[in-house]
Amino acid sequence: MRLRVKTRNLSVIWILLILNGLISENLISANADTEIILEEIGEIDTNGQLMDVIVRNNIAFLADDLNGFYIYNISDPANPIELFHNSSESHANSIDIVDDLVFLGILFGGLTIYDISNLTAPVILGSYEDSGAIVDIQVVDDIVYLSDHGSAAEDTAGIKIIDVSDPQNPFLIVNYRGGGKPSNLFVQNETVFSADYVYGFEMLNVSDLPSVHLYSKLARTSGFFGVYVENNYAYFTANNIEKGIHIYDVNNISNPTPVNVFSMEGVPCDLQVVDSIAYIADGENGLSVIDVNNPYSPIHLGNFTDGGRPFDVEVCGNIVYVADMDDGLEIIEIVGWDENTVNGYNLLSLSATFIPMLLAIRYLKKRREKSSMNI
Repeated sequence: MRLRVKTRNLSVIWILLILNGLISENLISANADTEIILEEIGEIDTNGQLMDVIVRNNIAFLADDLNGFYIYNISDPANPIELFHNSSESHANSIDIVDDLVFLGILFGGLTIYDISNLTAPVILGSYEDSGAIVDIQVVDDIVYLSDHGSAAEDTAGIKIIDVSDPQNPFLIVNYRGGGKPSNLFVQNETVFSADYVYGFEMLNVSDLPSVHLYSKLARTSGFFGVYVENNYAYFTANNIEKGIHIYDVNNISNPTPVNVFSMEGVPCDLQVVDSIAYIADGENGLSVIDVNNPYSPIHLGNFTDGGRPFDVEVCGNIVYVADMDDGLEIIEIVGWDENTVNGYNLLSLSATFIPMLLAIRYLKKRREKSSMNI
């Protein structure tokens, strides 16, 4: 008798689990179209070609390829206040900040360092001249990493590693030349992740400068442009062939493992990944937001576009700042999820996961009580 009851219990649980799996799979699949609500709450038109943005404590620092370097107070996004503008920094292409120092990457000009302790009157402390096409800049521990696409007049392409411990006298430590055209950089734990526009990526060990050691390198028919690393996954954007996000497991930095390619139809440029949500500046389709919590199965969450050409993105809490080459700085708020969604998970999906389990537990409890009464 007990054997028959146990067998029947196991059969019921097995059926419930199968149904749970089928229902959950269908609902999760339906949830792939779940959208978040994105709303523009402010805009700054630089009347130029905005390439990069950094935001610190409600202060936006902008690099404009045509009109130079800007500083804005954006504590009220609907009414930004210009604090500073230097139009002489034409071809400002990238920007980074450490404490009271701004590091400005200049296309065909190199590096300019500002003291911004007085936001309305920044002072130039020093500079490093370079004739290459500077694309990105990352600053870590008194070291500046500049990616250089090279120039028509001179083959300068490489990653320029510059000592800025004395901001008034920056000097070149080494120019690492990997043979391609490094685009965006991500520096973490003395490792440089370089998206290369010619062949893919390079991952470099910079723990023993001036020596630079190659961990790994990818060779493909077209390169990557943007790069961001979070939770041992590297996310690269491709905007030529196989457009989209290319995800790699970098637990073994010497042998990165391809995980997935999330296809996109536009021109994905730079990106940030925050708490497993990827924010991509797409030069054709606006701001795209993608859930990469499961990198093997990313989910598109939302999109915002008003016809511009987003190039760079900066995320601060529930606000996304988009550097748009046509429209300037767009300030976009993540207002919320649709009514059936909580923190990105569909309520029906959660119900499909837990209700069968609760029914199974209830069933077993009743069977146990009935068996006890029969003894």
